[in-house]
Amino acid sequence: MQRRDRTAKSGDGLSKFQRYRIAQKGRGMKLLRIWAPDPGKPEFAAEAARQGKLL
Repeated sequence: MQRRDRTAKSGDGLSKFQRYRIAQKGRGMKLLRIWAPDPGKPEFAAEAARQGKLL
């Protein structure tokens, strides 16, 4: 089985990541980047315990 040439360019000047993002956008997807709490921090455990008591 032959491997695809990874150095071949499509000629559009875009990287594979740019092409992927464009394709995903065309499929109705949206890229989201979010910040989430770090569960390894002691403050996280304290806040989780506080909110658990409120329930």
